[in-house]
Amino acid sequence: MALFAFEVTDAVNRTRTRDAALRISAAVMSILSLEETIRVVLDNLAFIAGTNAGALLLLEDDQWVGMAGFGEYTDDVVTQQRYPYEDMPIGVAAVESKQAIAAEEPREDPRFIRERLDYFNIKSSLIVPMVSANRSIGVVVLSQTDRKRSFSDEQIKFATVIGSHAALAIENATIYENEHYIRKSLEAIEAISEAGLVSLDLEEVLIELVTRTQDVMQMDAAMILLADETGENLVARAAAGNLSVPLNEIRTKIGDGLAGRAYKEGVPMKIDNVQNHPEAKDLCPFAENSGVRSVLVVPLRLGGKVAGVLQIGSHREKAFSAREWGLIQVLADRAAMAVQNSLLHETTKKELARVALLRDVAAACASSQDLRKIAARALRAVYEEMNCFRASVYYLDRQREGLVNLAFTGHAPEVMNEFLFSPLTRGTLLTRAVVEKRMITHEEVDLSNASEAEAYILKALNVGDNRRCTVPIIYKDEVVGGMALFWPDKRPFTPALIETILSIANQLAVAIHSCEPPGLMEPGQLSAKGDPGELAVEQGLEAAAPLEPPANSPLRD
Repeated sequence: MALFAFEVTDAVNRTRTRDAALRISAAVMSILSLEETIRVVLDNLAFIAGTNAGALLLLEDDQWVGMAGFGEYTDDVVTQQRYPYEDMPIGVAAVESKQAIAAEEPREDPRFIRERLDYFNIKSSLIVPMVSANRSIGVVVLSQTDRKRSFSDEQIKFATVIGSHAALAIENATIYENEHYIRKSLEAIEAISEAGLVSLDLEEVLIELVTRTQDVMQMDAAMILLADETGENLVARAAAGNLSVPLNEIRTKIGDGLAGRAYKEGVPMKIDNVQNHPEAKDLCPFAENSGVRSVLVVPLRLGGKVAGVLQIGSHREKAFSAREWGLIQVLADRAAMAVQNSLLHETTKKELARVALLRDVAAACASSQDLRKIAARALRAVYEEMNCFRASVYYLDRQREGLVNLAFTGHAPEVMNEFLFSPLTRGTLLTRAVVEKRMITHEEVDLSNASEAEAYILKALNVGDNRRCTVPIIYKDEVVGGMALFWPDKRPFTPALIETILSIANQLAVAIHSCEPPGLMEPGQLSAKGDPGELAVEQGLEAAAPLEPPANSPLRD
């Protein structure tokens, strides 16, 4: 009876082993997904060996890379394993001998690394090589973690044969995935290249680029950050997918954070899991609380210089392989070409708008001998073409030692009644700029560090949170007036904007020097019935509510 039972059990085991082998062989013919093939190979080899744990490692660039786990070895644990080729002697021995190696007492075998035996709790092990046409693909490590055990000669031989079948299945799946990846790469490159043809408008191109990048790379988030004109910060310009922070709040100093470092060093950088990274909040603020785990940042190169970065994120941990690094760099290069074309177009538009603005200011200065009308018409041009939503121009009255208001826009008349005449001793930002003969901006003086008089004026004019500047109007080294300009944001002033403002001041200086000085208006005159006042021209610039700034001004930056 015992002999009969043994024969029956042996026959059943042979049948189950054969079925497992057939499933692996079927994978060679039918399954093209590398991930599915690896799972079939590992599960069925573990079934054949009868172990309670297993791991499949592939050889990539002379490294053993964990791909999948079985039983007590989870995928999360196995996929974190990566060893140099020579640092896994038992695996080297298996693939070079092309024979499965059984170890009932692995601690007595010097080819096993003691630390890994402890970490993976290996009591006994069967190492199965995967070799196809003399090419080593990898190994399957089948482990018993609860007890010591032996492996029969038949199991060892069968595992060796099945290992070669598994190698063929994995190689076929790898070839297919490589071909699929090449097609995907070509499609991605074509899609990104086409994005640059959609429009010449920079914002439209950037949105198209991040949208297509997210789509072709199958990522959960994508973002482009460009250097601002100061060259000190990266500013988010377009994004797609999951973001936990509003786009206009994403700004990082060059050299800081993952994006800032990738920009400064000009090389791609990644984080495999931002959730576990000690500096995740500082290195990658856009991923915070958004579910993004893996982040890759690639520089955007324009003519040998870095102009910004392309940043992509995935909810998956370790989402970026070496070949995806290569593809995203190619996409970044193509994206950079599109960005460069749009930047050139935007620069040209801004320069043309700047020329048009200076031409309109010059026309205003030549249109009359009345300083108030000249100032009002110049402010109209500034408002329409510079997105400057509040502004005022003053004449310096030397006899009274104060500034006489010539024109304003955006401010309420009842507020401006208080500033018809400002003594130079008043200590405002404008009188300071006139006395010190220099431009003063919000970057120098804020509500937090303003004098009592300055803070009062900023609150009265309701401009404490705005980008602003006060500028002396100088003719041949002599101050003849002043100008105050305000914008609806609080960005730094760019060199181009400063140059434009000074050019406007120079044109007004010539007009003020050439015309008769204006008379001084009395308080209340602005709101007198039937008298719109000479402080603002007939277009109604003295409206009580601030005018909405034009959203499409080419000089808005």
